[in-house]
Amino acid sequence: MIRGGWGIFYQTLGNGGCGCRQGFANTNQLVSNSPDPLLNWDTGIPVGANFRPPPLIDPTLSNYQNIDFFSPTYGKAPRVYNWSFNVQHEVKGFLIDVAYVGNRGNGLNSTINMNQLAVSELSKGSLLTTPLSTAVANGFQLPYAGYPLTRNVSQALRPFPQYNDVVARNTYQGQTWYDSLQTKLERRFGNFQLLASYTWSKSLANAHYRQIFSQQFNIGAQDANNIKDMKSFSPFDQPHVLNLVWTYDLPFGKGKRLLGSSNHIVNGLVAGWTISGAQKYYSGGLIQVATPGNPLAGSLGSTVTKGVRNNVDIRTGLGYGDLDPNNPSALWFNAGAFSSAAPFTLGNAALYYNDFRNPMVAFENVGLSKKTTLWNNDKNPVVLMYRADAFNLFNRTRFGGINGTIGNAAFGRSTGPQVGARAITMGLRLMF
Repeated sequence: MIRGGWGIFYQTLGNGGCGCRQGFANTNQLVSNSPDPLLNWDTGIPVGANFRPPPLIDPTLSNYQNIDFFSPTYGKAPRVYNWSFNVQHEVKGFLIDVAYVGNRGNGLNSTINMNQLAVSELSKGSLLTTPLSTAVANGFQLPYAGYPLTRNVSQALRPFPQYNDVVARNTYQGQTWYDSLQTKLERRFGNFQLLASYTWSKSLANAHYRQIFSQQFNIGAQDANNIKDMKSFSPFDQPHVLNLVWTYDLPFGKGKRLLGSSNHIVNGLVAGWTISGAQKYYSGGLIQVATPGNPLAGSLGSTVTKGVRNNVDIRTGLGYGDLDPNNPSALWFNAGAFSSAAPFTLGNAALYYNDFRNPMVAFENVGLSKKTTLWNNDKNPVVLMYRADAFNLFNRTRFGGINGTIGNAAFGRSTGPQVGARAITMGLRLMF
């Protein structure tokens, strides 16, 4: 069987965590002096001495603060284009499904700082972080009379020097790219049932992390005037995911292939056993490449300062089983793969690299159960159910939490297990 599909989906318009109430959220604060009543209902609620009733139509209200801005495209529904093509075939009771699934997202939620300095201004070097009190004495011109001398040159050169960051919400610039090979093997009938799936995929994103809340923390812009420079792997990228779910009714006891003619006692011991499992193996999470401390924030107003990619392999070649948080020489990454950007320069590394991720995660959960009928009748048989479950059966430690902070003495070292310790539970249930 061959199937295919294509569709356009519209994303939500909400922005979530943005209050965006500047000038409309003033609070009338009243403080009691304890012995006297705070207010009397007969005379109404008094107005505090410093209360200004909203709306405050005052262009200086948010001076020298971060402000929110709603771009002309705010409220325009983002679009996600989806398509798929798959082939299904049955072979000896097994369903084989192979599919290509892809999508492209356009006009997605993005958070852009519209008040970032042009990167050409980096040529001024340390002058950018010089206090205006010093720069003015050396001939620097203030953007307007009365501008605070406590601010620095970089702030005075911004497009809107009276504000810190001008955070544009839902600027309709976010993009995503997703392509995948998705395979499935399924058996639904008989003593053995199986659902196995494997996905090989690649997820890219530009100026978009999620559809609600602010975006800049995971996919921030080094240069908000060059949005294309932000394209990288999506923080959610997982190139390999393998899932297995299965059950097997053991072939012992009356009516089964083995010990089918056994007596009641033997049949009671060997019949009704089922073993089942849920297994998952998937790529570890990506780690962001960034210069610690974001030094360009103080000179350009950047959300992130990229790192510098050096001509050194990212991975050391160390195996999963050789990682040890207590061994300083057990490094997952090479310390020389990245370095911090020099002061007043742009980093050239991407935000994410396919090799710069935590180790693969693997775990197996296996269950064993037995169903024994103690008293059989047509309406209400008495059945005893025994079940044992082993979570993380092979007790795979899979150390991870790799330190990816450039310049840190522990760069490349694991910090702890990615999967919890093995746990085994057992229980009995009587059904009547």
